Amino acid sequence: QPALAGTAAYPTVFTLAVDETLEVSMSIPTYSPMAVLWSLHSDAYISPAESKERYYRHLYYSGLTPKVVEARMRENAFWIVVPLFGSDRVVPGLVHDFKPITRADIQEERRRYAEFYNNFTGDQAADPLLKFVVVPNGPSLPNFDNLDRWYERDSGQKVGAFTIYKIKLRPQTALKAVT
Repeated sequence: QPALAGTAAYPTVFTLAVDETLEVSMSIPTYSPMAVLWSLHSDAYISPAESKERYYRHLYYSGLTPKVVEARMRENAFWIVVPLFGSDRVVPGLVHDFKPITRADIQEERRRYAEFYNNFTGDQAADPLLKFVVVPNGPSLPNFDNLDRWYERDSGQKVGAFTIYKIKLRPQTALKAVT
């Protein structure tokens, strides 16, 4: 009730799709009083800088290393390059003076993400504070190593095609022990 009344922050959800199409992250704000950590359309309602910061968190919690992100950038994977460089650098014809992504751009973006990835802190894990994780059901769980470093997950509840985990930030003493 406090969230609906506007007197409390909306719970933040981290969504992860195996194929990274992320449809669930785009629909959660439409059907519930929840905020998403990041979605493909985040830049429509937050600044580009905040969207990119949240996207880095999304990649981090997804367990994607800088090496993997670089490989996906080199493959021109849409769900990686658009959030990192913008659609005007990915889709020819969208702007008059199209400037394709260069190898130097990829190297610089890998460096920035690697810096973020290697220096992630408990303060960053706590802001925004995540309350739920939504993943598609499948034969194997995603890589939760980075998420589990900072958060404790319950056993999860299957709801249709997804499993929803309630999570809570690990106590600060535990955070210090694993860093």
